[in-house]
Parts: sequence; C-alpha cells; structure tokens
Amino acid sequence: MIKAPRNYKSLVPTTNVAMSNIIESIIGGIIDFMPPLWLILCIVVICVVILRISLFAEMIRSMRNHLRYLHSIRYRSLFQDDLENGLSSNNFDLTGNLEGDTREGLDENATTEIRNMMTMENISFDEARLRYFRDRLSNHGIGSDGVPTDRRTVTFDNI
Repeated sequence: MIKAPRNYKSLVPTTNVAMSNIIESIIGGIIDFMPPLWLILCIVVICVVILRISLFAEMIRSMRNHLRYLHSIRYRSLFQDDLENGLSSNNFDLTGNLEGDTREGLDENATTEIRNMMTMENISFDEARLRYFRDRLSNHGIGSDGVPTDRRTVTFDNI
C-alpha cells in the first residue's frame, strides 16, 4: 500500500503554486464582485423589457388607429362611389344617411345589377331598384304582395 506524503503541496512546483494563488485571488475577486453585477444586469434587462413592452403597446395602438382611419375612408369612398354612379334618389337618399353608418356601402352585386338595368332598359334608379327587389323576392318564393307563394304556407287570413 502506497502512502501519500504528508506534505502533498511539496509535490507541486513553486511556479504552479504562485500561479494557482493568483488564479484563486482573481476568481475570488470576480466572485465577490458578481452579486452586484448580476443584480445590475437583471435590473437593466427588466428595464429594457418594460420599455420594449410599452413601445410595442404604443405601436399596436397607433396601428389600430391607422387601420380604423383607413377603414372609415374606405366606407366613405364606397358610398361616395355609389352616389357618383347615380345610385341615389329622393326616395333612397344616400347623402342624408352617410353620417354614423358603419356599413361598407351598398351591396356590390346589387349595385352592378341595378346599374345594368338602368343602362340597358333606360329606367330610373327607383324603378331599377324596385324591379331588382321584386326579382329577389320571386327568386326566394315570395309574391309581390309579400306573401310566400308556397302552397303549404299557413296565414291567418286563410284560417
């Protein structure tokens, strides 16, 4: 059995001992300095995160306001386009109903069909709108008087 010498540090050359003492003192100094450094680093990171979140929230708010503005311009322009295309009359006045209206304008399919009726048959907007409405009702099985055309329909005047 081999016994270790009592003074095992004597086996390490003196230059390595001096070097190890220097390294230990540097590491000890760094370790003593680390808690304040970590604390400062954490505070800086938290501040950066808070500032980024507030900047991100402000950016989202400004984008939302910008989209609302563009959305309102689009609504106004669609109604304005309908007005310019002659889709208004004394009975169906678009100019008096634009304020506070959240719709996107008139139905595109209906406006194109009504415009085609107006140009092909040379009729007024009110007449074209009435014909379009009657055609839609008849396509859905409703008569010109507003009563369904299905024979199975029960109404109170037939009882």
